[in-house]
Amino acid sequence: MSKSSSAHPSSKPWYDSAFQRDYLRVYAHRDEAAARDEADFIISQTPPKARLRILDIACGAGRHLLRFSCQAELAVGVDRSEAMLSETARRLTQTNSSALLVRADMRHLPFQNHFTCATLLFTSFGYFPTDQENLSVIRQASCALRTGGVFWMDYINEPQLRQTLEPYSRVTDGRWIIEQHRRITEEGRIEKQIRIIAEDKEYCLNESVKLYSRRQIEDMFVQCGLSIEGLWGDFEGHEQDSDSPRLIIMGRKDA
Repeated sequence: MSKSSSAHPSSKPWYDSAFQRDYLRVYAHRDEAAARDEADFIISQTPPKARLRILDIACGAGRHLLRFSCQAELAVGVDRSEAMLSETARRLTQTNSSALLVRADMRHLPFQNHFTCATLLFTSFGYFPTDQENLSVIRQASCALRTGGVFWMDYINEPQLRQTLEPYSRVTDGRWIIEQHRRITEEGRIEKQIRIIAEDKEYCLNESVKLYSRRQIEDMFVQCGLSIEGLWGDFEGHEQDSDSPRLIIMGRKDA
């Protein structure tokens, strides 16, 4: 039987094509248990607030949002992908969660001075082709915060990625085979070509994320009125350095 394929070229931005239901298969190893630990770390390090109001930007399938909703007065998830929001809504219904969902582009958030905490997790930064567009994501997060609120970003640690990048991988997940080709372009983007194969079906996804250094991210925070309050190399609280697996940064809105 010939395979059906979604490998034909698309005029859509990569993030509109990639974040469909099959995307969840690629990152199935990032489960609710890990998200609970990450969310708990964020809440433990967030300055105490009498009324914790959390905005989870690019909430995806809602792994972190589910945990946030257990501990916050208000938890709102925002995503551009209808498929991701549909999956999140299903999970929220199953758990009787009180979290709310909003469909929006993270460059144009419909909130101002409303939240005490905002998060952008799992490398949901650097999607857009220009630095100004990427900067606008941080600026929008800052605008959504009340004075004294904090913004969390969980991002690639650029020097560690350059040292450890695996150009190709192939894993089997039940009846699915997932192949990934990875490269860093001359323009400083980490690009992935992902192929998902199962019996008579084949799906192809692309990802393209701009690599920024820690210094560049810190500068963007400051440009958007966020003072750096914390830096970690993982969600276990280790110090951030060039060998850390992640760049986790917390900034506080000054005014």
